[in-house]
Order: sequence, then structure tokens, then C-alpha cells
Amino acid sequence: MLFSAKKTLQETSSEELILMLSKGNSSAFNELYRRFSLRILNYLLHMLGGNSAKAQDILQDVFLRVIEKADSFRPQYKAVSWLYVIAGNLCKNEYRRSGRMLHMSKDNFDSLGFENSAGSSSAMESLDKEKFEEALYKKLYQLPPEHRSIFLLRFQQELSVKEIADIMACPEGTVKSRLHYTVKKLAGSLQAYNPQHNINTGP
Repeated sequence: MLFSAKKTLQETSSEELILMLSKGNSSAFNELYRRFSLRILNYLLHMLGGNSAKAQDILQDVFLRVIEKADSFRPQYKAVSWLYVIAGNLCKNEYRRSGRMLHMSKDNFDSLGFENSAGSSSAMESLDKEKFEEALYKKLYQLPPEHRSIFLLRFQQELSVKEIADIMACPEGTVKSRLHYTVKKLAGSLQAYNPQHNINTGP
């Protein structure tokens, strides 16, 4: 009995799906949307401060760009990195239009090096989160764009160093170096917001 060696869409790589889409395969688009829409939506929600309506709008724009630019995709790159580049660029356009600050969740405070050991929770709880965020983003936007982008991808979106390197098209060592510089710079500038504790800015 002969079996077909033809792969199903579910078995097809994301990179191959984009190539199929570039040739007008609508089923390939549907599979890409199924595979990535929720992940990209979660990313957009974080980047846009939880604005669900705006995140949904930009999600549709992301996949419109996927359709429009499918023939420019280079298969040696990862599809997920390409999608994050598109989503990130659309977010930047939104920031420029609205001039809005991004939102950082309380869960990510520790990523800046604030130590919240036993007995110190009251100090963290008394932190004025709104003023902290205002100061954080004021300092963040004084940094070079590439440092700002890497910081957001790592600590807001919790992407790995390798994923960020793919998205930013630079070596992993460069990501680590820029990330360390940015955290050290921000932690030093924001030390006043946690005066009872040292800030750890280790690599």
C-alpha cells in the first residue's frame, strides 16, 4: 500500500507557509494566522498597555503586511522573527502617532535588579508605581533606539536573547552587551525609587 509523502499544512514549516502564501495559497495564510495570531496579539497587548481594541487593529495590520510582503520574505530567516519585526514596526508607528508611554507590569520590576527579599516587601509595595514608570520611560527614551528596543523585547515581551538577536539582526553578544549597558544605566538613574536596597546590575 502506497502512502502519500505530501505534508499537511500542520506539518509544513512556517517559512514554507510564507513561501506558499507568496504564490497565492490562502490556506497557507489561514495556517499562519492560526499558528501566530494569539502569540502576536499577546505581544501587542503588552506593547500597547493592555489596549485590546488597538491591539486587535494592529494585529489585523500585521497580517495584512504578511500578505503584502510575503514575496519579499527570505526563507533563511525565521518566520517568527519576521513577524515580530513587522509587529514592532507597527507599534513604533503607533507610539509616534499617540505619543503614549508603554506599560510595564509589576512582575517585571525584579528584572531591573530590585531585590525583594523576605522582610522587604513593604518597601516594594510602597513604591509609587506610576512615578516609577514615568521616570523609567523618561530615562529609557533618552537611550539609543537599539538599546531601548532590546530592553523592551527582553523585559516586557520576555523573549530570549537568541530571539532578540534574530529580530534585531545582530549577534547574541551584541544583544547581551546592549542589554547590560541599558539595565546598568537605568538602574543607576532609578536608584532613588528603592533607597533601602542595593541594585544588582550583574551580567
